Formats: sequence, structure tokens, C-alpha cells
Amino acid sequence: MHTHPHSCAWAHGHPHTHTHTHATHASALIQAHARTQYTHACPHTHTHHTQTHTHTHPPTKTSGHNRTLNIYLNNKCLEQVSELKYLGIYFDSRFSFDRHVDYITGKGIPIINMLAKSAKLKWGMGHRALKVIYSGAIEPILTYGAPIWEKAVTKQNNLMKYHRVQRTMNIKIAKAFRTLSYKASCVLAGVHPIRLAIEENVRTYKATHNNIEYDAPLEARYWPHPAEIPLIRAPTQILHNVINVFKDGSKIGGEVGAAAVIIKDDIILHQSTFKQHERCSNNQAEQVAILRALQQIQSLQLTEDAEKIAVVNTDSKVTLDALQNRNKHYILTESIRKEIKRLEDLQWTVFSNWVKANVRIQGNEMADRLAKKAATESIGEKIYDKIPRL
Repeated sequence: MHTHPHSCAWAHGHPHTHTHTHATHASALIQAHARTQYTHACPHTHTHHTQTHTHTHPPTKTSGHNRTLNIYLNNKCLEQVSELKYLGIYFDSRFSFDRHVDYITGKGIPIINMLAKSAKLKWGMGHRALKVIYSGAIEPILTYGAPIWEKAVTKQNNLMKYHRVQRTMNIKIAKAFRTLSYKASCVLAGVHPIRLAIEENVRTYKATHNNIEYDAPLEARYWPHPAEIPLIRAPTQILHNVINVFKDGSKIGGEVGAAAVIIKDDIILHQSTFKQHERCSNNQAEQVAILRALQQIQSLQLTEDAEKIAVVNTDSKVTLDALQNRNKHYILTESIRKEIKRLEDLQWTVFSNWVKANVRIQGNEMADRLAKKAATESIGEKIYDKIPRL
């Protein structure tokens, strides 16, 4: 039998030590080889265990890619993805949120199509019911998480996708033909354009999280007693020799201004202008003008025999509806009601009259000019700055 001399020396020399060393080295080689094979054949599965390992592979000169980072969780390689969904919002690697826009708009169309089965042109759900469904179900879906992805709708392509969804619903609400344009559909359906709804959602979020005052409804404990709410009524006939209040609000280039003019017998008794914060709305400007004009009435220099009758003339039906609706308790609305009640306690009679815009009424034209002047001038203190609610 032929025996290698080195083998005999090894066998009679250090049998236990050398055997253990070779076994350990062989095991290490096998594990390294297995891990190398496993790294190149990663199963890309997720797991919830806590053991993690990371391996990096240096880029080759011809690949042109960045270094790849493999993350292992319990010996399972985690998949690297270009987008993920978290709390209903799709995040992509570039934070463009294009995928989220596609997801939301694609989700809205099937809902509208299901509603279309029971909302035909001449039968089915009516205008009011469809409008409630839109404002309570569809619009919240379209604007969900808007503070996160608001910049996505600055892209015309994404905004057009939202327009397509809203226009489809607007046509159902207005019972109109399919050829109706987007802007016309918003007017006929009586809903805000989706871009404004998104901006309102963002403003509300920032107001409630950045300590910015928001024009929210008053808490119930601050509501006036129903007996103290004045009756907002219109004159039943044309009145003469009375105080006429004209007001207007204007928003130009991001600046907001308001004006009030008080006239009696074609004589201007008082005129004033007001600046407001750029985030205020045109309706807020008009309501501020009404409030300031009512506060000024009592200080007017009138004769002793003059009738204490004042007529607030406005071309804003939104403001009149807010004053007449006793279920609305916003700060400006309640302030105007409180001022009317104060005047009534002083034996004044206050009427609210709606007038058409641009009909060349002296006081209305003057208030319009003054409001535009207040909006364009950079001087003056801003007397109101609460964020509006659409």
C-alpha cells in the first residue's frame, strides 16, 4: 500500500487540530458560496422578522448604474420598488405623485358610472341628490391627502385628468349634454372647480396645523339665543329719504380690498376703504364692508326728525343667503347680525336688498371703484386675515 509521506506525518502528528481546521475552512467556503449564489438569485420577498443583513455589489465599468444595495430581512432579500402606497397615497421615487393622480382619477370614474345608471337625463336622482353625493363622497376622494400632493396638479396633464372626472359628474348633476365644456359644467352644476377645492383643502390643513386663524363656524356655546337673531328682510316697496348702504369687495393680483359708501338723498354721508389679507376671499371683503358700514350708521349726523331706516344694498347673494340662514354661525355673519340687532335696539329699521351688479347705480359704482382702489394700493392696515371656507 502506497502512503504519501506528508499524509502519514499529518496522521501521526496533529490529527485533531488539523481535522478541525479543515472542516471549519470548508464550512466557511460552502456558506460563502451559498450566500453568493443567494445574493444573485434574490427571491425579493418581504418579511416581518428583525434580522437584517446588507450587501453591496461594486458597479462594473460597463454597467453605468449606481451601487446596488441589497437589504436582507431574516435572510430574505427585500425588493426595491419605484413606488409604494402608504395610507392611500402613492409615493414614487421622484415624489411627482403622477401615479397617485392616475389612481385617484381612475377610482372616481367607476363610481360616477355606477351613479349614471340611476341618474338619467329625464328620470332618476335629481340635481340636489347628485350634488350631495358629489360633495359628500366623490370630492373627498379626489382631494384626499391634498396637502401632500398639491403640487402635482400644477402640471397641466394631471389637472386635465381631474377636470375629466369632475366634468363627467357635473354633466350628471346638471342633466346636460356630453358636449358641455368643463367651465360651463361647473357653473350649471353649481360646484367649485376641483382646483379651488384642492386649494381649500390645503388652506384648511395649514390653518389648523400652523396656528393660523381660520374662518371656522363658532362653537355652539357662542351662538346667540334664537330670540336675539334679527330678521333679515327685504323692503316690500321702494323707500325714499332713507339711509342707503352700498358696499363692494375686490381681489386683484392677490390683493384684497373692500369699500363702503353711505348715501342719503344722493348726498354722500360717508365713504371708507379697507385692506384685507391676501388669503381672504371676495365674499369676506364684502361682509367686512357691511359690518363697518353698519357700525358707522349710528355716528352719522342726522336731523332729529330723520327716519331711522337703513337699507343695505348688495349684489352678493352668497352674503344674503348666509345672513338669512340661521344654521350658519361664522364670525363675520354673527358680527353683522349682532350689529343689526344693536341698531334695532336703538330704534333703527334695517333692510337688506339685493341689487344687480353693473346697473349704474351711483352708490354701487362708487363702492366698486373704491374697492378696486383699496385692492391695488399697498398702503393701509389689513383689518381681517382669517382664511375663508368655500
